[in-house]
Amino acid sequence: PLSLGKPVAVGPSIWGIEYPALEALKAGVLTKVETPKELFEYWNKVAGQPTGNRIKDFLCQHSGATKRAIRHMINAGLLNDTGRPEI
Repeated sequence: PLSLGKPVAVGPSIWGIEYPALEALKAGVLTKVETPKELFEYWNKVAGQPTGNRIKDFLCQHSGATKRAIRHMINAGLLNDTGRPEI
């Protein structure tokens, strides 16, 4: 949902997504709720409100890993600029 600019809420357990969830919580683009009542209140609060630039800023800071990895492999001589392995 973040990549679509939509608000995101999660329940009390973030065990399987801890790394991105903690970063998103810190950036204010993810809300963690503990109860169904909190979830209901959250969605009633955000319904129809603009999401602002926080989501866009978060995505800019936390995306592009594949491009960066390929650039590092090219710079290290492990790939050529066509993306094919050097033999």
